[in-house]
Amino acid sequence: MKFLVQGELNHTPVKWGEADTREEAEVIARREIGEEFHLEDGQKVWGDPHRYGVFAQVTKVEE
Repeated sequence: MKFLVQGELNHTPVKWGEADTREEAEVIARREIGEEFHLEDGQKVWGDPHRYGVFAQVTKVEE
């Protein structure tokens, strides 16, 4: 199973990366948006308020 990390930066859709585990996906998301969080599937978490319009979302991808 794979986890897709995607979101927005300045209201532009971005694919931040893919990971084999949820933990790896969260590391990618934290690196990109600068926040500590734990995501449920499809939950959006907003990032640093100084980086306008940035969020990350982790979704499970069935193989």
